[in-house]
Order: sequence, then C-alpha cells, then structure tokens
Amino acid sequence: MEEQLDELKDALSGVNPFEIHYGPLRSFPPYPGVTYSIGPEDKFIQLRELVHGTSIFNSSPLSRKDRAPHMTIAEFITIEETEKFMQQLQGKVPEGTFQCNTIEFAVPDKNFYFERVLRIPLGKKS
Repeated sequence: MEEQLDELKDALSGVNPFEIHYGPLRSFPPYPGVTYSIGPEDKFIQLRELVHGTSIFNSSPLSRKDRAPHMTIAEFITIEETEKFMQQLQGKVPEGTFQCNTIEFAVPDKNFYFERVLRIPLGKKS
C-alpha cells in the first residue's frame, strides 16, 4: 500500500493549488437528487483522471467519467422530491469560493465512516 500511496503523491505532484467555486444548485434529470455545481470543471476532470490513473484504483473503473463534477446535497430521493427540494432551496443556499491546496485520500470502514489515509499538499514536488 505504501508504494501505491507514493504513486498517488507522484501523480498529483504537478497539480498546483487552485480556487474552487461552489454553486449554484443543480440536478441531473432524469436522475433524482440535488447537487452543488463545482468548478473549475477542467481542474476536477484533471484530478479525477490523475487519481484514477494510479494503481490504487485498478479495481475501481472510472464508470462515470462523463458526469459533471459536483457535491451531492441529496440523493436517494424521487424526481418529485428533487423538484420540491430545488424549489425550497433556491436563493437560500450559499455560493462561494475557497482555496484548494491539499487533496485528502480517505477510505471508508465497514460502517462507511471515512478515515484519512493521506493528505497530499498541492504544488509541492515529493
């Protein structure tokens, strides 16, 4: 596992810190659920490709590579609940930015609680 973590660090070593924008709300019809848009999309797509290109993810194929980057707010709800939730939240949830200067590699335990395995600072060669 140590070699795989080193490989992950190496894969991300050329990524510089960047500003993340979150919001507005969005859904992905015909799929139910409510999400925040996040961007810049090109940075997240680059990160996704770099991370999934490492051996840690050999057994987890990137099946949703065409899905737009997002943060999930609500899932496992109906289309009707999605529409209602979107209407309730319009104009009431913040939008903003923050600086991304680290990547956290976390793994879920048997209860699906995530524990940090590795923190990777961006913009620093290993």
